[in-house]
Amino acid sequence: MISTSLRGGWQRPALWSLCLSSALLLAACGGGGGGSSGPSSVSVGRASPASISGEVMVNERIPSVHLTGTLSGDVESLQGKPLYVVVEDPASLFESTATLMVLRQGVGYSYTLDLYPKPLPTAGHFTGNLRIHACLDNQCNQHLAGTPMAVPFDVTVLAGLTLSRNEVTLNVPFGTVPDPQAIDVAVSKYSTGWVANNTTPYVYGVPKTTSVLPAQGMLLTAPQLTLQWLPAPPGTHEETVKVQAQAVLPDNRHLSYEQSIAVHYTVTPNPAVDHVFWPAGGLVVQQSRTDKLIHEVSYGIVTNTGVTAALVGVEYLSHPAGSGPNAPVNSWWSEYPYREYHACVGIGASFDCLVPGVYAAQVRYRLTSAGGTRDVLYPITLTVTP
Repeated sequence: MISTSLRGGWQRPALWSLCLSSALLLAACGGGGGGSSGPSSVSVGRASPASISGEVMVNERIPSVHLTGTLSGDVESLQGKPLYVVVEDPASLFESTATLMVLRQGVGYSYTLDLYPKPLPTAGHFTGNLRIHACLDNQCNQHLAGTPMAVPFDVTVLAGLTLSRNEVTLNVPFGTVPDPQAIDVAVSKYSTGWVANNTTPYVYGVPKTTSVLPAQGMLLTAPQLTLQWLPAPPGTHEETVKVQAQAVLPDNRHLSYEQSIAVHYTVTPNPAVDHVFWPAGGLVVQQSRTDKLIHEVSYGIVTNTGVTAALVGVEYLSHPAGSGPNAPVNSWWSEYPYREYHACVGIGASFDCLVPGVYAAQVRYRLTSAGGTRDVLYPITLTVTP
């Protein structure tokens, strides 16, 4: 067997070249003696496997590569001489270290070259050739015959999660709402879907303005998510939406991926508007008279700079006749502590419920500014079904 020890290396000037960080010095053992025919008589046989292929997730490694082949000619003539091995790696698939071994096999010699893959941070399809040089000098002016040797590679790196955008910038005058924005979402074949959430830290009294469709916090398979916005006071509102996916690989490893969408929502002053309700035009809700539950729903009022809004109360406008004496004809809507509606009142088996029909109410707010006060109304309609 001819064993190898490592020392000094050669760095190619091209940035895309990978130089194995050490030269490989052959030393004789177990007989043999030096030859006289010179290094030019040594030839490197083709490596096996003849090509490298693989498919991995981003930031994962392809399997380790173990190249083998034969050396022919007067290999013993290399005794005591440094042998420099350089691998050009245009896709940066491998670490900058490797292991070379030369073995005597009967009357001949074989070599093994182990390349150690590194994590691949960029998704894509990478093809090309590794070029393996075996040289007698550190500038590779003297190649062994058969080198440089080309080993084709074909490697696919799958993205765990891809978004078409990671930033949304909006600019609207107060009183208007930005148009919804669609963002493409793609996951790998090892994922069953994705989840999106507005992860902006909660600040008391400051509602979040960005919401996610089709559903926040649920596992979805749709190819897009949609961001929509609520009206906001003048200023810049910074929020973050995070999208997450998990891949389950054939070996049952679970890999997690996350992408963020930074939202920059700027509302400019607009003195022509002192307030805005959302949803615009009023709130419409529906409940069956057999549904004994209380249902929570959201609406809001946003005021311009220098304007405050104070709740005055709820006014019940109309309702169909026929409800029982304890039915919530004039109390089916609640403003505090939550905005809720209900069709029935009672305990246990004794309930009095609204008869089917349409019930109308309005919420009165008093706006106060430097110019005085005025009242504004927000309509709410409840339809009770059988």
